[in-house]
Amino acid sequence: MKARSHNSRTAVESLEGRSLMSAVAYADFNNDGRTDMAEITSSTTVTISLANADGTYTASAILSVPKNQPINYVSANDTNGDGKADVYASGPAGGDQLNTHVWQGNGDGTFGARTSDKWRWPKGNHGFF
Repeated sequence: MKARSHNSRTAVESLEGRSLMSAVAYADFNNDGRTDMAEITSSTTVTISLANADGTYTASAILSVPKNQPINYVSANDTNGDGKADVYASGPAGGDQLNTHVWQGNGDGTFGARTSDKWRWPKGNHGFF
């Protein structure tokens, strides 16, 4: 929920049912059975942190994008079907375009080189997804 001030009174606005950007994605990036995370730590950086048995996290990779292609969304899934979690990040590219970036996971908490593309929304579709 998001609180906002209105005439010295606090109003609560419900966020249920809205599509929100994700700044953290969860997956098992090193195949140890624990849930690791990919977190946007700056407009050009995704930090991968691996879960330790004691509940703490250790950074294993810092993935970056060009300064002129900032990101505001991250997800984790197996984009190439090899059974290893990959990282996808995107951000607006102006108009009806989106900059997209993918790093293929190696299954040990490390990732291959970034591949980037520009995606254009279908004409007439003005929603984020």
